[in-house]
Amino acid sequence: MEDIIAAARGALEPFMQVANLSDLYAAYKTIPFNYALAGHCLFAASMAPDFKHRFLVHFWITFLAGFGGGVVSSLLIMDPVKAPINILANNTVGVTYFICWWLMVYSPFNLVERLHSLLPMVTKACVSFLRANLIISRVDLAVSLYPGVVAAPLILGTLAGCGGKLITDAIRGGWGCLPGPAEASVPGFVWRSAALAAGGYWGLCKATDLMGSQEAAALVITLLAESGKKAAASAASAAEGGSKRGESKKAR
Repeated sequence: MEDIIAAARGALEPFMQVANLSDLYAAYKTIPFNYALAGHCLFAASMAPDFKHRFLVHFWITFLAGFGGGVVSSLLIMDPVKAPINILANNTVGVTYFICWWLMVYSPFNLVERLHSLLPMVTKACVSFLRANLIISRVDLAVSLYPGVVAAPLILGTLAGCGGKLITDAIRGGWGCLPGPAEASVPGFVWRSAALAAGGYWGLCKATDLMGSQEAAALVITLLAESGKKAAASAASAAEGGSKRGESKKAR
């Protein structure tokens, strides 16, 4: 127990010493990538429960929901060295996602899924953290590959943040089980937050010199994490309200 407390204290210490955005960026860089990736994978694997009876479809649709933004932007950049497709470039993403997906879907007594339902905000924070970093990296890469072009960083950064939602909406639409309008036709939180994050980061440190790149990155990561937390909370409350209304109708 003492080791766990010491590890937690060591992880939180950089954030307790934050005095400005540069310090906050340095604190974010201390977050272990493998832990953030595991949380991201667990959250992605918990999506699309209506496809669980088709295990292969569920695996790929949840993988694309979690990593589709990186896949789409990598395909557009067409540079396997600077922007590789993560599952093809190394074993880290593929193996980690498979293990997390198997645990979420097939763990005995749904143990992992039940534990995840108690602390969904932790894995949601991992999603927001990695999503923000991907948007930032794609904007940086687009600026270096296409200097002076306004559209490149805005389009690639936005797709990096919402490509997974666009792909899964297309799959669900073709399957005939899309619950509402597609993100591409009626932009919602995912598209808007990605566009604002890409445009804000580019505008603050690339188009102007209002902030340094580290300060702008820290601001984008923080804002996306906060907005993602609020969006998840509102979605959970809406789902709870819908279930209560359904129960009341059955009671009648």
